[in-house]
Amino acid sequence: NDEQNQAQYRLQQLAKSFPSFLSLLSEPWLIEPISQYTQQVLIDCACIHLCARVVDDAIDENLAIHRQNLLFVQPLYWQTLLQMGLRYAPHYQACMALIKETVVAVAADDKQASPQQWGAKNHHLLLAPLLLSNHSEAYVCAKNSLSLMMAIAQARDEWSQGVLKGAAINDQFLTLLHEALSPHHLSCLTDFGWHSAAQRIVSDARFLMNQFDKNLATLAIKEITK
Repeated sequence: NDEQNQAQYRLQQLAKSFPSFLSLLSEPWLIEPISQYTQQVLIDCACIHLCARVVDDAIDENLAIHRQNLLFVQPLYWQTLLQMGLRYAPHYQACMALIKETVVAVAADDKQASPQQWGAKNHHLLLAPLLLSNHSEAYVCAKNSLSLMMAIAQARDEWSQGVLKGAAINDQFLTLLHEALSPHHLSCLTDFGWHSAAQRIVSDARFLMNQFDKNLATLAIKEITK
C-alpha cells in the first residue's frame, strides 16, 4: 500500500545517499588499499545509522509499517551493538557520549526547531571518524567543525521541508552559517584531511543563501505589485 511504498522509498533513499555522506566523514582513511579495519568500521557505523533511521521513523510517523520495521531491525541492532562492544571497547565512553549528545539534541529540536541542534542531532555519525582515528587529537580538534558541516547539510533538508521560514529561526540559522564558514573551521577540516567536508560546507551554504535571495526577491515583488 501507499504507506509501505513510502517507507520502502525512504530506506532506499537512505541506502543510496548515505555512503557518499559517510565518505565525507571518513575521507582521511579512504586511501587505497582500504584496510579491513576501516571497512568494518564503515559497515558498523552504517548499520547504526540504519537502525537510528528506523527508530526515527517509528517515533515520527508511528504507522504500522514503521513499527513493523522497528521490530524486524532488532536482530541487526543487537548484533551490531554486541560486535561493536567487542571491537571498540577502549572507546566505549567516547561512543556513549556521542549517542547521548545525539539523543539530547533530537529531543530539544523536536520540542522546538533550533539550528543550533542540527549538528549535534547527527553526532552518532561521528562514530566513524572517532573509531577510525582511535579517538585521536586530530579528531578531537575537528569534531566541532565536522558537526557544523552536518548542521549545514541538515539545514538543506530542513529547507526542503519548509522549516526555515520564521524570522527567529532564520536568525539562528544565519548565526550558524557564519560560524561554519569561519576560516578556523574550514582550515581545521582541510588541515586534518577532511577536504570534501570543507567543500560541502561551502556548497551547501551557497545553495541556502541562493534560496534566501530568491525568497527575498519574491517578497519584494509581492510588495511592489500589491
